Amino acid sequence: MSDDISRRAFVGAAGTIALWLAASPADLLAASNPDQGTYKVLTPDQVAAFDAFAAQVIPSEPGSGGAREANVVRFTDNALASFASDQRPAFTSALASLGRRFASLPPAQQVAAMRALDKSNHDAFEVLRTPVLAGMFANPSYGGNANRTGWKLIGFEDRFSWKPPFGFYDTPTEAARHD
Repeated sequence: MSDDISRRAFVGAAGTIALWLAASPADLLAASNPDQGTYKVLTPDQVAAFDAFAAQVIPSEPGSGGAREANVVRFTDNALASFASDQRPAFTSALASLGRRFASLPPAQQVAAMRALDKSNHDAFEVLRTPVLAGMFANPSYGGNANRTGWKLIGFEDRFSWKPPFGFYDTPTEAARHD
């Protein structure tokens, strides 16, 4: 939530996200529950609080969507019921740190509560933020990133194969084209 991020914080966050995304494909596929009915481990109050949290981390954008459209809460519930079950106590505790009324707070107060949690207990904040990012950008076949919402948000094209140039850094400059 800070505008300035240190290299250490970035690497730490990337490592935590990698742990979520490094689950075996079998575990991830088992966690991708097509049933959109009841939740496996999260209570209705927890679903509401985490949905509000996720929507503040990655708000809905016109044309691309956000955490809600990517089914981040469903992805997280399925993960906590399967390959990330050992993280359930930490997740539940971190969610409780936001307070019982978090989901019913106005958006500005939700952001203030999230900033306060990040400042007072950064680890708890990361326990909640990590599955938001994992669910937003995971391969859709693993139950998150519904309709490739996260990929659309960052402009990622899902292709079977790629050919150079891979990005702006590979594109020949105008001067090089004339040599």
